[in-house]
Amino acid sequence: MDIPAVLSRAKTALETGDLDAAIAGYISVYRSAYGNGEAKAGLNRLGKDLFVKAIAVRDKGDASGAIALAVRSLELNPDSGEVRAEAERLITSADRRLPAISKLVRVRVLAS
Repeated sequence: MDIPAVLSRAKTALETGDLDAAIAGYISVYRSAYGNGEAKAGLNRLGKDLFVKAIAVRDKGDASGAIALAVRSLELNPDSGEVRAEAERLITSADRRLPAISKLVRVRVLAS
């Protein structure tokens, strides 16, 4: 794997808003060169960006959209206590409104 080229494509994808391609590139490098600082930083940045979007979506009243974004953020940055707390809060508040979805998401959050 040409790590600099993959990192360059991931960075370009991030800059152009192609989050899926950016995530795939950074994850690929991180798995191939465990501990690669640039890949980890990219994943953390993506996780933070998704968390900001989750809060904005939550504030617009879309609980299920906020949960999906918060869980994805947590997958990319599993050490974030802030994201974990917000994801758990969203899931707990959704239990009454979206029981089937919240149970499925709770499994993903606990597994990460």
